[in-house]
Amino acid sequence: MAWYPEAPPAISEPTALLCGLLFTAIFIAPFYLSPTLRATPLASRDAPAVIKARVRAVGLTCIASTVIAVYVLVSCGHATPRDLLRLLAVWPVNFLDCARTLALLSVLFVGPLYETILVDSGWKFWNLATFRAKFFTDLRGLRNHVVAPWAEEWVFRSLVISLYLLAKVSPTRIIFTTPLIFGAAHVHHLIEFVRNGTAPGQNQPLGRVILIGLVRSAFQLTYTTLFGFFVAFVHLRTGNVFAAVTAHTFCNFMGFPRVTGRVGQGVHAIKAASSQQPRIIGNLGVQWTLVYYFLLVAGSYGFYKLLWQLTESSNALASI
Repeated sequence: MAWYPEAPPAISEPTALLCGLLFTAIFIAPFYLSPTLRATPLASRDAPAVIKARVRAVGLTCIASTVIAVYVLVSCGHATPRDLLRLLAVWPVNFLDCARTLALLSVLFVGPLYETILVDSGWKFWNLATFRAKFFTDLRGLRNHVVAPWAEEWVFRSLVISLYLLAKVSPTRIIFTTPLIFGAAHVHHLIEFVRNGTAPGQNQPLGRVILIGLVRSAFQLTYTTLFGFFVAFVHLRTGNVFAAVTAHTFCNFMGFPRVTGRVGQGVHAIKAASSQQPRIIGNLGVQWTLVYYFLLVAGSYGFYKLLWQLTESSNALASI
């Protein structure tokens, strides 16, 4: 049943928006205020020291944003502990919602899964050690597949959407406006890219660096915003932040699907847990590529047909 008590809005929509923008500022400010968090030509964002410092900073920003959101929910909306858990999509929880969300995205990504598992023989390298490395022991994997999905979904879905619900904003408006806040949180990568591209020792012209950075940032903003539409939809339909995190983790793991070129060509950097050497395979026939693009289209159609069915839940935060 949707969470929409019979009461006037406790806060205005502009207030919810300002809180969301404040969360964004809190989220990205440490990357520029602290020298240990900055990526430089000598210490990239993938450097272990930078990753550890950023993970600690993100944890603190999540706590700070949570305190602000809970204060607003309690002081303005008179939310009880039970209301808080419901608004933040923490409880009640149904892990079948996570499984259905994963199944829905697996349909959408059936083409990339086909390429990864069959064409590139990725199934040969998946075991417990590989899983542990991808998600926990490797710092980049921990950041990309655990910390980033949880931090971003908590702040930009649970906290932001809870305030929009308190403001009685319509579900459709929530779906198509809150992801813009999420997308804005990624624009700062442009500054990081330009700073590293124009550092001493880099020979690229400033105009070229800025142009490349703008194109990259525009693509990232578009992709993250479209992704945000979907995850906000899942969050409201399931009332389950765990389902949103599942979607985010899966998409981070898969990356952006191939939309050009042939599959199974040349060297593929699929590494076993015990080896850092890429496996070399021969070029595969064009039929493998035809199957891939057929599955890409079929997966998109299947996603469209199953979207409502696989996101339906009795714990929905709003009726859509």
